[in-house]
Amino acid sequence: WLPRGPEKMFLSAAKGNFETIFKLMDYPDQDKVLRLFHTLADKDLRDATYETLLDHLDHSLVIIDDLPSPKFFDEYVLAPRIKNEMLSPYRSFFLEEFDEEFVSEFKNNPEVLVDWINDNIYIHETFQYYDLPATPIGVYNLRFTNEESRNIFFVAASRSFGVPARLKPGFLNPQVYMNAYWQDISFSNSEHASNVDVSFNCTQDLAFDPEYYIHFSLAKSTSGLFKTLEYDYGKKWKYFSESLKVFPGYYRFLSSNRLKDESVLVNLKFINIDEHHPGELKIELPQQFEGLKVEGVVNKHLKLTNTATNKSVLISDLCKKQGAVLVLYESGEPTQHLLAELPAMKTEFDKWGGNFCMIHSSDYLSNENLNAEQLPHKMKGYKMAAADFSQLVVEYKKTTATDNYPYIFVVNSKSEIVYQMEGYQIGIPEKLLRVLHQLKSM
Repeated sequence: WLPRGPEKMFLSAAKGNFETIFKLMDYPDQDKVLRLFHTLADKDLRDATYETLLDHLDHSLVIIDDLPSPKFFDEYVLAPRIKNEMLSPYRSFFLEEFDEEFVSEFKNNPEVLVDWINDNIYIHETFQYYDLPATPIGVYNLRFTNEESRNIFFVAASRSFGVPARLKPGFLNPQVYMNAYWQDISFSNSEHASNVDVSFNCTQDLAFDPEYYIHFSLAKSTSGLFKTLEYDYGKKWKYFSESLKVFPGYYRFLSSNRLKDESVLVNLKFINIDEHHPGELKIELPQQFEGLKVEGVVNKHLKLTNTATNKSVLISDLCKKQGAVLVLYESGEPTQHLLAELPAMKTEFDKWGGNFCMIHSSDYLSNENLNAEQLPHKMKGYKMAAADFSQLVVEYKKTTATDNYPYIFVVNSKSEIVYQMEGYQIGIPEKLLRVLHQLKSM
């Protein structure tokens, strides 16, 4: 028997740990197993032990009946992962160490666990090796940890007791879901503060949607140092909820823009955010106009063969409408890096609508090997007799002495090269979108 559907997907993602995943397919509640798998990153599927995952399946209690959705239960009760700690079978352990009376009292008043932690666990910020988080069981046994591990411990215990819990987005302090809203948990009176609503907005005419950490970030001043709020890396500004719940304080709001020469322009704003100064944080990427210049001409008479249809097409025909992106590549890591970055900007490339041609001397990267669901819909694999720079380009202002693949060209409707880069660089898709945005307006 060979699994199909989602089971096959998880087995594949687990790689060498496939036996663990396969073994759990005998678990009585297969729906719950699949829901657990959906909460795990690929690395967790590769690393988690059978005993750990079984513990979370067997002991994921449901105490609160009025949860918003089954997915809410999966993310904030069933999920074993809290932050970046090592996955461990902590649920059965906590249910043995804390009696039913304690769990019942916690359900009505989460402060009982706060009091237990304050009375039993000593906080020391420099004790943790390389500041790595301890496991929840490790915190319980040692009674000695840092704030990060203490917060993870609180969330782990809460989930073990059947109460939805998480680390608050951005600030990473514990929260529990009770009485139909997220309640902040604090371990000292000085931590209590009301939330303030703020939101991100961007009205600039850009070729892409600015992403958190890459183009903008928000940091709160704490003890004289700015600490960046930890939202998802690469999250687009428009996917943030309408308002963020932040604590009052002094903040640094940063917007940045990486240029073609790898230099970075930065806008810095320092602002007070409180109940009297909430509002909208406007993302303004600093601009430096870089006009497009003709840097060469591709061989418009060169024929490429589509690796899926085996039909030939002239380069000039691929370029004649919106222009085209031509990638002359060899198999290897640089090409894989490029392919890994493209899905995040698939929507923007699809809006552009031009041809994205991956050119090789063989059909190594055939259309079947391109994941059509994740990559630009006009991205196709092509081959030519010899994937050689001199075959593709007939006029070029720059000379290339090394085989620094991939060669990437943006070509206009006249088959003229208006932008080029060689080798792997940070943020290739974003740079291409900037040029295509300019090309469209010419």
